[in-house]
Amino acid sequence: MWRVTVTLGKLWAGGYGLRRSIWVFLVLGSWVMFFAAMAAVVPFLLIGQRTSAIAAYVVLFWGYYIMAAVGTWRAANARISPNSLRGGGAVVGAKLFILFYTFAMLNAFYGNAMRTWLGQT
Repeated sequence: MWRVTVTLGKLWAGGYGLRRSIWVFLVLGSWVMFFAAMAAVVPFLLIGQRTSAIAAYVVLFWGYYIMAAVGTWRAANARISPNSLRGGGAVVGAKLFILFYTFAMLNAFYGNAMRTWLGQT
C-alpha cells in the first residue's frame, strides 16, 4: 500500500517525466481506473442504488483523474526552462492535450452515460 501512496504522491507533485505522466498515468491510468470504477459500481447497480453507483464512480474515477491531470500539468511546468524557450512546445502541447482529453472524458460521461443512468433520453 505504501508504494501506491508514494507513487500517487510523486505523481501529484509532478515528479515523473512529462512523457510518463501523460501516457502511463493520464491516458493508460484513466482507462484502468475507468474499468476498476465500473467494476466497483456493479454491486450498487445490481441492488438498484443508482445514486450510490454514480457517487462511487465519481469518487473513484474522477478522484484519480484529477490527481493524474494535476500531476501531468505540474510535470509540464517542471519542464519549462526559465532562461530559454527549451521545452515550450512540449509544455503547450501537453497542457492542450490535458484540456482536450478532460473535455472528452467529461463529454463521454456526462453527455451520454449520466442521461442513461438517470433514465432520461
